[in-house]
This record gives sequence, structure tokens and C-alpha cells, in this order.
Amino acid sequence: MTLPYHQTNKHHHQHYNQPTTPPNSSPNSEMDDSLQPETFKDLELMAMILRTDIENRNHAIHQLESLTHALHDMNGSSTTTVSSLAPPPSNLSPMNRSTTPPPDAMSRSPSYNNSAAGKSGRVIEKLMAENDRLRRELKVETTAREEERKAKEAIRQHRDLLQSTNDNLVMQNNIDRTALSRKDRKIEELKQQKEVEARMREAAEGDLRVTQRETNEIVQEVKSQLSREVMERKKAVNEYDVLKESIKRIDAGYSARLEKMKAQVDALEKQRHKDADTLQKLEVTIEQQQQELEKMRAAKTKITEKYSETLRTVEEEMAAIRNMASDREQELIDTIETAKTTLGSLRHSLKVQNNFKDD
Repeated sequence: MTLPYHQTNKHHHQHYNQPTTPPNSSPNSEMDDSLQPETFKDLELMAMILRTDIENRNHAIHQLESLTHALHDMNGSSTTTVSSLAPPPSNLSPMNRSTTPPPDAMSRSPSYNNSAAGKSGRVIEKLMAENDRLRRELKVETTAREEERKAKEAIRQHRDLLQSTNDNLVMQNNIDRTALSRKDRKIEELKQQKEVEARMREAAEGDLRVTQRETNEIVQEVKSQLSREVMERKKAVNEYDVLKESIKRIDAGYSARLEKMKAQVDALEKQRHKDADTLQKLEVTIEQQQQELEKMRAAKTKITEKYSETLRTVEEEMAAIRNMASDREQELIDTIETAKTTLGSLRHSLKVQNNFKDD
């Protein structure tokens, strides 16, 4: 059954204007009632209605196209169309059989020809108007079909979105169930672990009491040892003070001797420069006074021997000073090592004493 255009179009607009969820809407906004089974049934029913409506409209469009082709054929053969669409002659009416003139007389009458031509023109105009109307309806129907196609596509996308959301929720539900079962197992394990820890805590408390008793005994022993170490520390402090004063005196003597040696070296250096100047003067004198050459050579030899002897004496004294400094340095190193050992013992004793004070 083919529905009229205004009824089908009205049904289409009523269906197309129904509120639908856009395809890009968030799945969380449809989790309230859009995932119910009735929604899918409604969608299937709407799709079925749309298919039926589309089939009806296709049938109506085919009828309109057939009528349009027929109108085109009528426009192509106007003579045949006019004669076929013209009303039957009045002489065929039973009431006018006695008064209707013969066909030859009618064809020869000018008034009859004019009236037939006027009726044919009106029929053609009516058919053309009907053709235009049908064209407009065909265009509107095509637009309606396109809108229905878009609506169907939107419904299909919405259905696919709902199906995908439903699958995701089912998967999430399975994941939640697995997680809950895993958490239940974890709770049981924690309960068992708690019982084991309680037993271990009781055993640890017993061990702690034994350890405290042993610790008290050790503390008493350490206190007595600490008192002995305090006395030793006082003795070591006194020894350290004496050693410190001795080191100061040794440093002072070593510094004084170094200063004295430095002064002697400076004096020898000055003497060497002075001797060099004297030698230079002697050489000038030798050049000026050739007659006294032998005398001056003897003097020069004497001065050189004296300088060598003096230099040798200085070197021997320097070697003696170096040996003495090396011996003093070794004594200082031994003294410092002894002081470091004593200081380490003192620091250990002080640390032990501070630890017991903190306790």
C-alpha cells in the first residue's frame, strides 16, 4: 500500500526529529538507561519502520516517474493525446441521439472545431501543471529520502556506539570481577600473614626481655670498664701535655738553629762575593804590574786555598747540621706517632663515655 506524500513526509519528520545521541557523545552520558535491552529493540523497530517507509516511497517515486514519462510521451504526440483525452462526442449520449447532427456535419462546423481545440489546450495546460507539480514532489521526495538515509546512518552509528559501550562495560565488569577475586585472595593472605606476624611478635617480645636482661648486665660491666678508662684518659692527657711542651721546645730549638745556619750561609755567600771581587782586583793588578806577577800569584794561591779550606769547613758543618736535623726529625716522627696513638685511645674513651651518657 502506497501512502500519500504528506502522510509519509509527516511520518518521516516525526521520526527524524526524535532526540538521538550524537555519535561522538561520551559513553558515560548514556550509562543510565541507554544500555537497556529495550533500547536495542526500539532501534530495530525504528529501522524496520524506516525500511518499510523507504520501500513505500520508492514505489511512489516509481509511479511518479512512470507518470512523468507518460506526460513526456503525451507532449511528443499532441494530436493523439488530444483526441484520446477529449470528451466523447455529445451525439453518443442516449438523450441527444435524435437531435445530434451527423459526424460529417460536426466536422464541417467551425464552432465545434473551436470548442474542441479550447478543451484540448486546457487539458494540455492541466497536464503540464500536473507534470510540474509531480516534478516538485519528486524533488521533495528525493530530499526526504536523503534525510532518511542520514537519519538511518545516525541511528546505525548510535547503535554501534551503544554496542561498543556495552562491550566495554562487559569487559570492565569481567576485569572488576577478576580484580575482586584477586583482592579477596590477597585479604586471606594478609589475614594469614597477620597471624604469623602475631606469633612472631610474641616470640620477639620474649627474646627482647632476654636481651634486655643481658644488656643490663653488659651495661654494668661497661660502666666499670668506663671508670677504668677515665682514669687512663686522665693519665694520657697529662702525658699528652708533657709531650706537647716537649715538642714546642724542640721546635723552638730547631727553628733557632735553622736561623743561625741561615745567617752563616748568608755570611759565607757574602764572603764568597767579597773574595770574587778581591780576585778581580788582583787580576787587574796583575795586568797592570807584570813585575809583581809571581807575588800576586802566590797571594792568589794562598787566598784560594784559604777559600777552599773555609768552604770545606762550612760543608762539613752543614753535613753535621743535616745529620742532627735528620735525627731530630726521626725523634719528632716517633713522638708524633706515640701522640697519635694516645690521642686515638682518648677519643675512643670519650666516645664510649658520651654513648653511656646519652643512654
